[in-house]
Amino acid sequence: MVDGTAMAFVTSDRVVALVDVAGGEARWTARYPDGTPGTDLAVSTVDGRRVIAAAVGDRLAWWDLESGEAHDIALPPGATVRLHGTAPLVVTDQGRTASTVVGGKLAGCPVPDGATPLAARSDGVVTATGPAGWWHLRPGQVTPNPVAWESPGPPGAPTIVAYLGESIVTVLS
Repeated sequence: MVDGTAMAFVTSDRVVALVDVAGGEARWTARYPDGTPGTDLAVSTVDGRRVIAAAVGDRLAWWDLESGEAHDIALPPGATVRLHGTAPLVVTDQGRTASTVVGGKLAGCPVPDGATPLAARSDGVVTATGPAGWWHLRPGQVTPNPVAWESPGPPGAPTIVAYLGESIVTVLS
């Protein structure tokens, strides 16, 4: 569901459609790329624009929410895409690099040792977590010190992580 008024889906003949739920009319349709779906469709943000995004085969694809204009970029070998935050997160190098889309290209930042990249925000910040705390990583900037956990005792590793818009819920053991 998009803004409570439209629904995006892929048809059996590889067409992405954004359809008005009240009347059933298509707001736009566009071609869905060849390849195996790697993620479901998700409302996201790329370069400041609201989009529908998905990983398909070896590509990250997105369609402008207003016009349906299609865009895609190649994913590095072994990349995983996470659409849990408000922007696509591309994780590469066995979790050592986290990237967001900036200017239509992937912009990466190193992930600290022992940390796991969780989600990306529409402002390009990547949130990562590990036993030392939280990191808010930005492409092209020096890796900051972690924000310590707010726990009365020494924290364990996150065991359950959930996402809700720009919020991340973590349960420590």
